[in-house]
Amino acid sequence: MKNKLIPWKITLFWQGALLGTIFSLLPTIIYFNLGLHWMWLFLLIPIMMFFITPLWMRLKIKIGNQKVLQINSCFLFIFLTTIMIINAFNLNNYLTLFIINLILIGIFTAGLVPFTMEITRSYAIKNEIKFNPNLIFNLGLVSLILIPFLIMFLTKNQTQNIILGSYLGVLGLGNLILVLTNQDIKGENITFNLKDANFKELLKNKAFLKYLFTNSFLNGIIEFFGYVLPILVFPITPELIILIGVLYFIRKSAFLIGYALKISNNNSYRFLVTIISFISLALLFSTFLITTLFTNTFFAWLYFILGLAGGFFGLSFSLGIMQRKQKAEITEIVPAHNFNLAMMIQHVFGNAIISLIISAVCLPLLITFNANNLVILIIYGTFLGIAIISFPLFLSKQKINQ
Repeated sequence: MKNKLIPWKITLFWQGALLGTIFSLLPTIIYFNLGLHWMWLFLLIPIMMFFITPLWMRLKIKIGNQKVLQINSCFLFIFLTTIMIINAFNLNNYLTLFIINLILIGIFTAGLVPFTMEITRSYAIKNEIKFNPNLIFNLGLVSLILIPFLIMFLTKNQTQNIILGSYLGVLGLGNLILVLTNQDIKGENITFNLKDANFKELLKNKAFLKYLFTNSFLNGIIEFFGYVLPILVFPITPELIILIGVLYFIRKSAFLIGYALKISNNNSYRFLVTIISFISLALLFSTFLITTLFTNTFFAWLYFILGLAGGFFGLSFSLGIMQRKQKAEITEIVPAHNFNLAMMIQHVFGNAIISLIISAVCLPLLITFNANNLVILIIYGTFLGIAIISFPLFLSKQKINQ
């Protein structure tokens, strides 16, 4: 039984590596090749994922998970290849094609991971196999995320474009081959099974709404930092490209460490997450303030190491702990028939809606004011202020739903 699951575990790991590369490499390419004023383009990918995923869910009911995966994997490979070919030329001359490719990448990325997870989860549950798909996916996210930045650091010009394009193409092709050759193990409708769910009832559940807002804020700001990370590392030079890669690696590895921890089902973890998150946001704010007041190399590296690296580690570590506890907590505050819907809303609200709202507010400010120090300081300070206001709600124990 377990042997049938192994190829799908490899696929899930590989998709983690693929998405980790897309969500770190493409923002960096946009920033370096098009500049700050075009950074909003990357938001096209998460926006399309948000709107298109429900359409793939409907199609899955008719044709099955594996067919949806095969369609998405095929076209994603094509458009990842074409976007890197376009990148090899002057992007300003082919901007329309580049934008179209970003939109298409968002559309066909949306139909990957949720459906692979449903196949693996349903098979594991049916055959009583102990299995954590989120852990495998996040291992994939961490494992290869530094490679494209090492390529950018070690190579230049067309050599860099060829190697980067080939690397991303191999990731896309590898995913396509795995999805086409894996045995169809007939994943059942578990993740998207909303047959008995009651959306109105869930909206009236005050404990769930409180949980939703307090837990989604941290998720939203971490996603936002991922979208704009290249902007936060400055003054940027070719040598510092590796620093951007290291920061992306720290974000994902810290999440993985936090997620891998086993914490007892009491409320003590909330205090731990609160303290770490506060210290992390305070580090971001204070080290950037010091760097603004004292402009020299020492304080710039203080901001890079303590502020960005330390802050990102703490925030992502806290998020990892929260994600590990998420299922148990939602089980306590939501009736069983609404559990899948609650998990789906929590995922969409934190990963998409909140992060996109934050991006819609903050990114135009960064672009309009050319990412000057005062704007970045205000953004850090606002996040810190909202966190302080949210902490009492987050620390309070949720009421168990009978």
